[in-house]
Amino acid sequence: MNKGKDSLKWVLLDLIERCNNLRTFKQIHAQLLTSTLVANDLVVPKAANFFGKHVADIHYPCNFLKQFDWSLSSFPCNLIISGYGAGHLPWAAILIYRWVVSHGFVPDVYTVPAVLKSCAKFSGIAEVRQFHTLAVKTGLWCDIFVQNSLVHVYSICGDTVEAGKVFDVMLVRDVVSWTGLISGYVKAGLFNDAVALFLRMDVAPNVATFVSILGACGKLGYLNLGKGIHGVILIPFLDQTAMPEPMLINHLKSDEMLVATVSKM
Repeated sequence: MNKGKDSLKWVLLDLIERCNNLRTFKQIHAQLLTSTLVANDLVVPKAANFFGKHVADIHYPCNFLKQFDWSLSSFPCNLIISGYGAGHLPWAAILIYRWVVSHGFVPDVYTVPAVLKSCAKFSGIAEVRQFHTLAVKTGLWCDIFVQNSLVHVYSICGDTVEAGKVFDVMLVRDVVSWTGLISGYVKAGLFNDAVALFLRMDVAPNVATFVSILGACGKLGYLNLGKGIHGVILIPFLDQTAMPEPMLINHLKSDEMLVATVSKM
């Protein structure tokens, strides 16, 4: 890319960043087409962010997506869907998804989490179940990214039973898997279930895990366990190189650990 075109790219990207209406975006879009910059990897994320915040009519975003060869990359479609999921119009992500699929788009392991995130925004439990079925039928279900998204979104929508079912059949679970269900239990007021699940963890908790479980301990009045967890946070066990992951939960289960941490506070 020559220097002049590179400068134009950054100017147009800045204009998209500051744009807040479709009329102005159309003018910027015309410049992008003229300069052949429309397919630039930096343009699509900014366009997706703009659409998600400011464009309720999905016709223009759909036309924008027609410029790309979806068989070469799912990147543009997934980003536009994600943009609506992260913006103020999450329901539009579902409409965009249905439109691109009807025009030949094949969803992948990044598409399903993107639409699930949108469902969570408006508590669309019926839509969550539809995309869960889609993931199973297409084989996308096997990806941990998709599984974690299902656990998280079912929990957000208040269906902790289904979230638990997804969690139970996962062959591999990471800290996101555990934290998603723990936070779901806490949100639903199932504090004992949250604590029981926390004590089963075989990976190191992260900050989000600790925030959720401390909330559960507070509601249940589990002072010793809460203080023990607080002590673990202060030790810095969040550095996973400091202690093998399963040992962290084993220490929290131990009365000696609770006594030791409480006595130091």
